[in-house]
Amino acid sequence: VMYYFNASRGFRSGGFNAPAVTPQIFGQESAVSFETGVKSTWLQHRLRCNGAVYVNRVEGFQFFQFDIARGGQIIDNIRDVEIRGLELELQARPRGGWELRAALGLNDSEIRNFDGSGRFDGNQTPGNTRAKLTMGAQYAHRLGDLLLATVRADLEHRGRQYWHADNLDVQEPIDLLNLHFGLEAERWGVTAWAKNLLDERYYTEYADAAWTGVLAGGDLGQLGRPRSYGVEVRRRF
Repeated sequence: VMYYFNASRGFRSGGFNAPAVTPQIFGQESAVSFETGVKSTWLQHRLRCNGAVYVNRVEGFQFFQFDIARGGQIIDNIRDVEIRGLELELQARPRGGWELRAALGLNDSEIRNFDGSGRFDGNQTPGNTRAKLTMGAQYAHRLGDLLLATVRADLEHRGRQYWHADNLDVQEPIDLLNLHFGLEAERWGVTAWAKNLLDERYYTEYADAAWTGVLAGGDLGQLGRPRSYGVEVRRRF
């Protein structure tokens, strides 16, 4: 069992956007971070339990937005942000070829001061997902002396995601289920997989017209991958 505490300070430099967009110059981002947690293994290393809590205070928080009218991607700053979070992780290897794992992440990213006007203060930062839970199970079994068969299932639950500082555009929680079955030999392997088996419809990127410089018809979104299947063949030389 290991307990730890970490304090750090860092920054990212500012820079320049395209000349035709606003702002043309974005400032540096600086952060002070504190984290404490525990890492542990039990039952002759068959069980691993980790946990951590953290607080980050960020000045000049950098975030991205799109200017469709001028065809540019813009980096801008939020004056003051506080990020608080919790992470938990479990990994277990019971006997019989099983491997189980689960992880929970909670992330509250609060705008303390957006631009000095008071607007958006108390909201989540652009792009933040407040909660994420992943669970997985894998079973491996030898078929004779030459083949190893594995079956794995992974489920990811994503909580609400806030696309912009006004928090008006929100992606509701989604669940992504992936499955795969594999056969491995010494020099080759075959894997059949299915991704997003529940066929969730979701965005990986989204920009509302109010944040793109176009008042009407300026929404921009990129959809996530739909349900898909495939087979991969590998050969080692």
